[in-house]
Amino acid sequence: LNPTNQKINENVAYLIGVLNSDGYLGLFLDKKRNRKIYRLRIDVAGKSLPMVKKFEVIFNETFEKNVHVYDNQRWNRYEFGTSINQLRSFFKPLENGGIYPIMKLNPELFGAYLAGIIDGDGHVQKKNNKDRKIPQMRIEICGPNPLFEIKEGIERFTRSKVNFIKNKGENSYDTYFYVTGRNRHFLENFVIPHLALDYKKENLQKYLDLIK
Repeated sequence: LNPTNQKINENVAYLIGVLNSDGYLGLFLDKKRNRKIYRLRIDVAGKSLPMVKKFEVIFNETFEKNVHVYDNQRWNRYEFGTSINQLRSFFKPLENGGIYPIMKLNPELFGAYLAGIIDGDGHVQKKNNKDRKIPQMRIEICGPNPLFEIKEGIERFTRSKVNFIKNKGENSYDTYFYVTGRNRHFLENFVIPHLALDYKKENLQKYLDLIK
């Protein structure tokens, strides 16, 4: 798949979102063959199985592969990994959280990408606002760094200000924005349909129903 001659569709955008949140791209030393291999790897807990299974289907269909999720029962984890030497030109720009420019400008692609990010590292978090009839809710995305790369896209399509906060005692940051009536249309039409984790999808939809 070459982004210059084949359109990046919503499934591929979701795949990139999951990869940027829960995935790893990099060189791996194959000691048996004494060579370096460019690999993709995802390792998740049981509650994220629907996400990594969706990733598996999209990856195999897009790149004509036959790779499967591995059930690591010893550690109660689900793993997906494969060599992508021949696909390195496609994945190289995605290292360190990068995305293709077209995804920042297209609401369908950005919504699917954001769904992948939320499935991976996101939380649909209700705030304890005792003085409000309907508590506020915000979408928080935890990662080792603030998501400066997609801040502009989030603000463009959700019409909400993006904030960053460093988690106390941890080497991680939350990138977050509030769920409001202004971004209900975008979330309902471009993000929620792509979420693979039902508990996140249902939590967000219930709140959106409250603020109609």
